[in-house]
Formats: sequence, C-alpha cells, structure tokens
Amino acid sequence: MLIDTHCHIDITESFGLKIDEILTNCKEHHISAIVQIAVDKNSSLWNKNFVNQQKQNKTKIYYTMGLHPESVKNQDQINEVLNLIKENYKEDNFIGIGETGLDFFQTPETKDLQIESFYEAFSISKGIKPTCNNSL
Repeated sequence: MLIDTHCHIDITESFGLKIDEILTNCKEHHISAIVQIAVDKNSSLWNKNFVNQQKQNKTKIYYTMGLHPESVKNQDQINEVLNLIKENYKEDNFIGIGETGLDFFQTPETKDLQIESFYEAFSISKGIKPTCNNSL
C-alpha cells in the first residue's frame, strides 16, 4: 500500500497537469490514499470541496486545513483559518492541521505572527495531527 502524505493537487494545473490525469496515474501506480495539504484559507476551502467531489474515486483522498508560515499575513487571516479548522475537523476525510510551522528563513518579517499561528494551531488540535514545516 502506497500513500502520498503531502500533495498540492490544487496547484498542479498551473504546471500543465490535469487533475484527472494525476488521479488516474495514482490509481495505475497503486497509490491507495492521498493527503491534500492546505497552505491558506483558499486552499483549505478548495481541499474540502475537492475531496467531497472525489468520494467515489478509488484512491482515498484526505485533506488538511492550515496556514503555511510563508502565508501568514495578519491576525484576521489566522483566525479565519482556525475557524475553518474548528468547523470541519470532525469531517470524515479531514485528517489534520497543515501546513503549519515556523519559517524564519524565508519570512522573518512575520516571525511573531508565525509563532501565534503555530501556537494557536496546536492549541485547538486536541488529537488532530499537524503537518509541520520546519525551516528555521
């Protein structure tokens, strides 16, 4: 059994790849499950909608909701993503919080907001596994 634990299918079309072809390729290569990772509010919402549309797919698709450290811009944005997580974490195919983490190398100017976002994600997790980015 093969599981792809970190996918960003939502951006593949920008690279000229069609989602249907990716899913067919997964099936042909016996990938039994995919975890679709979020980086911000938009991708969190996209993930939920995409997974709900793919429930009949042979490859099981799970999703996360979260805020990548490079995506952190302001407190309102953090709160919006955290609220999405709180509203959706009991969904069958919701598997965790992610991405989340700290990236002071790429975006040192948002260090305090990254720490706040990371702390808040862990504070609400209660058994939800975070998908961390660690680029210190």
